[in-house]
Amino acid sequence: MTNMDTFYPLWSFSDLPDELLLRILSCDCITVFDLCRAAATCSRLNNIVETQNLWRLKLMHHWPKVWDQLPYKKKVTDWHDEVKQLMCFDRQVQKLVSSLSSRLYQNLRLASNVHLTSPVYNEVDALVLSTNYAPYYVLNALRKIVENGSQHPREPVQLEPQEQRQPVQPRPNWQRVLPASKSSHSVIRFENMTEKYYALKVMSHVRQGICIREWEEFMARQPSQQSLEMGALLVAKWFQPHTDINIKQ
Repeated sequence: MTNMDTFYPLWSFSDLPDELLLRILSCDCITVFDLCRAAATCSRLNNIVETQNLWRLKLMHHWPKVWDQLPYKKKVTDWHDEVKQLMCFDRQVQKLVSSLSSRLYQNLRLASNVHLTSPVYNEVDALVLSTNYAPYYVLNALRKIVENGSQHPREPVQLEPQEQRQPVQPRPNWQRVLPASKSSHSVIRFENMTEKYYALKVMSHVRQGICIREWEEFMARQPSQQSLEMGALLVAKWFQPHTDINIKQ
């Protein structure tokens, strides 16, 4: 032991008080997966990780778009469970969307304009109606699919000489949803456009389902609580299903 050790004793992570550990785990750089790893180390950290406000902060900081859309947040009693549901819907929606291409292949051969079938809509509705906040978690998962990967170009993709063929103009919906490439000198290829296409189809259906519910709640209010601004926002949400329009509760 050196003289320095006599003045500065060694401290370990476990020696920190619970309040400081909670503050550390609340940092934005600590992910949900980090919390799960910490909870698995010892019973003390597991008890700290179970703090509801900690999971509320994680949802608010790591999924800000979802947080802004959630209505009646004060009524939520288990934020840990809400985060688990959000991540579970991520996997379920990804599995659903990735399966649509093969499931609707026969429709693709028979029609030039492919629409989702009733069984698909029924499956989406079952997901959306499974929990109170399921529609917003499903939208978050769909948004990740649409925004993932290379961005859709504003101009036809430039092919190599041996790959020259008639370019296909981008669909208007893609131009509104996906931003243009930052570089104007090169156009990069994009992947999973089939999944993005079907994700947008499902997104329109889910958003309009939310609009119907919000409109019914709006019309059930007393006339004195029905503002013209709120009604206009609800109409705008219906006609712009690919645009995030948040209504503050």
